[in-house]
Amino acid sequence: EVVLECVLATGVDVASLPLRHKCLALRAGDSPWTVGRMQQPNLFARLVPDETVRGSISRSHLTLSWQRGTVRLKKLSANVVLVDGRPIPPQQEMAVSSGGQIGFCGQDNLTTFLVFQVLVRDPNAAARLPATMANPTAPQAAAAPSPAAAPAAGGRGGFGG
Repeated sequence: EVVLECVLATGVDVASLPLRHKCLALRAGDSPWTVGRMQQPNLFARLVPDETVRGSISRSHLTLSWQRGTVRLKKLSANVVLVDGRPIPPQQEMAVSSGGQIGFCGQDNLTTFLVFQVLVRDPNAAARLPATMANPTAPQAAAAPSPAAAPAAGGRGGFGG
């Protein structure tokens, strides 16, 4: 499974948010996954309460897929998407490593206002998540335990299971 955990949201204290309010769990069997305002409206409304800033997140901003054990990101939006701080050209697909970061930039195409860390987790972990936490299109936004909260055994940490 792949988990996107918000690590930065301008104007929001993400450290104080429960994991279920700042994480998006994506099951490997459901790949590819589209991420954007249309697919996860409540998650983005919670993390980006300012509607003007939230407008910089496209309805379908990017897709993530699981290909041969690797997470791949494809930028769909005309807005800037950063992977590990580097801008991704439009319609280009690239690998994103576990621990990598995906950033959303504002309308000035310079200011990063939202950052998710990519966590690739044990595929068996998804079977243990409640359905509402593992459904990337569920309006309530899926959540999963952070790697720090995961048991040492089991290799938990990651994307779409």
